[in-house]
Amino acid sequence: MFDVDEHPNLSDAQQMASANGIKLAISNPCFELWLLLHFRENPGMQHRHDVQKMVVGFVSDYDKHVDFELFKVGYPAAVMRAKRLDEHASADGESGRNPTTNVYQLTESIRLK
Repeated sequence: MFDVDEHPNLSDAQQMASANGIKLAISNPCFELWLLLHFRENPGMQHRHDVQKMVVGFVSDYDKHVDFELFKVGYPAAVMRAKRLDEHASADGESGRNPTTNVYQLTESIRLK
C-alpha cells in the first residue's frame, strides 16, 4: 500500500511490484482519501495535508489509526466513490491521478474471501 504523497520512487516501486506479481493499493494524494470517501464525495484535486484535515472534520481524533467502527457504515459508499474516481481517471487517460485510490480493490479482495 502506497500514498503518492511526494513518493520519490513510486514508478520504480510499481515496476518492481509488477515484475514480481505483486498488486499495489495506491492512493493519490494519500491514504486519507480512501477514508474521506467513507463520508463524502470526491474532494477534487487536493494536497495530502488538506485531505488529512478533511478527515479530521469527520473523525476529530484521527491520528493515522483507523477505528473500523467509525468507517464501516460508509464502506459501501466509499467503494462506489473510489471506483467512480478510478473510472473517470482511466477514461481521461490519467489513471492514478489526484484524486484516486484503489484501496477498495484490496479491501474487497479481503472481504470476499
